Parts: sequence; structure tokens; C-alpha cells
Amino acid sequence: MRDVRDLRGVMEREKADLAALITLEEPTQPMIDEAVNAGFYHSDGWNRDYQRIQILTVQALLAGKKIETPPTNVTFKDAPRAQPKAGQRRIEM
Repeated sequence: MRDVRDLRGVMEREKADLAALITLEEPTQPMIDEAVNAGFYHSDGWNRDYQRIQILTVQALLAGKKIETPPTNVTFKDAPRAQPKAGQRRIEM
């Protein structure tokens, strides 16, 4: 339970919306309770709630389970090309 409580403290300090605790052993009931008490993050874009602290075992990850997060279908514009300064030559890659 201490690890979940510590993770929750770091989340609050860093203002993180979601976090995951990866563990070798099954979480105890107090760990699960502490994670649930951390609440849920609501994604307005996807109109869905995600548990703020998720606990996953290594075995579950190897079996294909994933951390539940909102999809990241974000597209970024290409940055404009930097122009060489006077006296510099442009390097092509």
C-alpha cells in the first residue's frame, strides 16, 4: 500500500492525471483500495473515465493487458525548416 500512496503523492506534486504501478505480485486489497480512492480522470474528448492509478502485474502485461489511457490521435504540424545563418552552410540529411 505504501507504494501506491507514494505514487499518489508524486502524481499530486507533478499534477499528473494518470499513473500506473507495475508489480511482480498481485496487488493486495489495501493497494487496490488506495488506487480506487485516487479517483478517476474524465476525458472530455472521449467522454470516458479512466482510473487515475492503475495497478498491473508483469504477468498481465506479458499477457497483453495495457494501461488504459485516452487515445492519442493527435496530429502535429510540421515545423518550418530552419534557415542557415549568414556564413553557415546547410547540411542535408
